[in-house]
Amino acid sequence: MLSQQGRLHGYLMLAQLAFAGFEILSRIALATGTHPLAFTFYRNCVASLVLGAVAAWTESEHKRPQLGTLLYLFGLGFLGVTVNQVCYLAGLKYTSAIFASAMRNSTPVFTFVIAALWRLEKVDLKRRDGQLKIFGSLLGLCGSLILSIYRGPVVIKSNISISSTAGTTGSHIKADARKTLRLLGFSVSMLSWQIGAFFLTLACIAFGGFLILQAPVLDRYPSPVSFAAFTCLSSAIQTPLLGAFYKWNNWKITSTSEALAILYAGVIGSALVSSIQSWGVLTQGPVIVAAYQPLETIFTALFSMVFLKEDLQLGSIIGGSVVIVGLYALIWGQSQEQLLDEAAAHQLPETVLGLNIIPQSLLKYPLRRFSCDLETRRDEHRADDAQAVHRRHSLAALTNDNAGAQGPLRRMSSTFRSLLREFERGPNPNDLENQQLLRETTDSASVVDTQTQRVTL
Repeated sequence: MLSQQGRLHGYLMLAQLAFAGFEILSRIALATGTHPLAFTFYRNCVASLVLGAVAAWTESEHKRPQLGTLLYLFGLGFLGVTVNQVCYLAGLKYTSAIFASAMRNSTPVFTFVIAALWRLEKVDLKRRDGQLKIFGSLLGLCGSLILSIYRGPVVIKSNISISSTAGTTGSHIKADARKTLRLLGFSVSMLSWQIGAFFLTLACIAFGGFLILQAPVLDRYPSPVSFAAFTCLSSAIQTPLLGAFYKWNNWKITSTSEALAILYAGVIGSALVSSIQSWGVLTQGPVIVAAYQPLETIFTALFSMVFLKEDLQLGSIIGGSVVIVGLYALIWGQSQEQLLDEAAAHQLPETVLGLNIIPQSLLKYPLRRFSCDLETRRDEHRADDAQAVHRRHSLAALTNDNAGAQGPLRRMSSTFRSLLREFERGPNPNDLENQQLLRETTDSASVVDTQTQRVTL
């Protein structure tokens, strides 16, 4: 049987494998003509039903959110689900699954940059953890820039295919075709793959902001499954409104592959993967969950070459590698910061972290005062032990007294009871020696009471 940690690593690997399948099926659905708005709408309808059922089973005893929390969840659903998924699918439509997966690794970098700009993330450039975080962020941004502006020659050309849709997924949109991007009243002429890189960057920024803004609402409403269900339901409400705004009304599902991709995205991509990652965060922390994310890029590259017949280009290799190195540098810096914070909280010497820094609080007056307190408590325990020995001798002397008169027995009973009251007021009632003494005293008092009753009779 595997240990819990072994199962966690297996499940995290399974989650990345499952999400790589989502990338492939989504690319096939988009190639057959599915619009990103329709895909997002049906995906979140399925996800809200699945997550709602899980929340009703696991979080039924939690309190319901108030109106202000629901409005906040509605806004978070627009940013983290609607904008994120629509932009990601649009970027996937204009690029490739390998490209989109490589760009997705920059989400933690954008999250850190946004948090640092809002001063929600502390960065100390004098410490190693702060330097690592800055270095990782710069590498991640440089990798994203390389992915956005450089394609390069084909390094590995795919000649293997076991899918009937392979080789046709990009036929309707040529990567080098020049398109006009119209957004919020502005129009810019760009290459198709550059438009896709722009939408993928927007998706990463939107999801980074979503991760930051969800922390306050989870403090007030600590129900993660219900939180996910509400945000997916919000997106299912928002996407038809967004389609009406852009005067788009084609919501039909025209093929079985579209239906399977939507069902897979809702059940596996939104429910299963999110549950595994949440379990990983609760058991081992967010660092190990983020560390497995680049594995999804490797799986996606392999699946894309087999099922979609996509070629691996130099720009994707260089940019993706730089993003992954930056991601691990950022993760390393955050783990070092956590260790330093724990050391400071427990006032432990930081030399155990290899930083050759000893907190000054351990070298000043509080340490000497703590030592004096220990000496004082040691003297008190010695005095308590002496009193316990004295009580034991007194108990033995009284127990061995063979006086049979009624008066002496009553006096002995009274003495034992006063001794019991004095013992109960002792400073160490939990000490093993004193508990044994208490049992002996209680038994002796019972014997004296019995003898007193016999003499009275």
